[in-house]
Order: sequence, then C-alpha cells, then structure tokens
Amino acid sequence: MEQAESIQSKLKLENDTLLFAMLGSKELVEKWWHSPNKGFDNAHPADIDPKKVQAYLISKAYGEW
Repeated sequence: MEQAESIQSKLKLENDTLLFAMLGSKELVEKWWHSPNKGFDNAHPADIDPKKVQAYLISKAYGEW
C-alpha cells in the first residue's frame, strides 16, 4: 500500500511541476486542482486518477489546446 501512495505522491508532484510551468504560481495551481475542467467532463482534476491528469497535462504542454 505504501508503494501505491508513494507513486501517487510522485505523480502529484510531477503534475504540480507541469502546472506551475504552465500557470506560473502556486495559487493558480491549487485553484486548477479544485475547479471544474472541461477535459474531465467538468469534474475537478483532484478527483481524477493522477495518471489521467498527467496524460492530459502532457498533451497540453505539447500544444494540444
């Protein structure tokens, strides 16, 4: 179980790093996690599997807007 939590924590940190690069502030990163997102059918990204969030963020980082 600890390994799964460690992986989740690592993904969250990686996702936060991508978001910070795109948004430019910790406040906006935190807001992003807890706001409805069209990419997730208006669900909050915090409620989505971190692997799916990471795939979404990477696609956006590479220009898929």
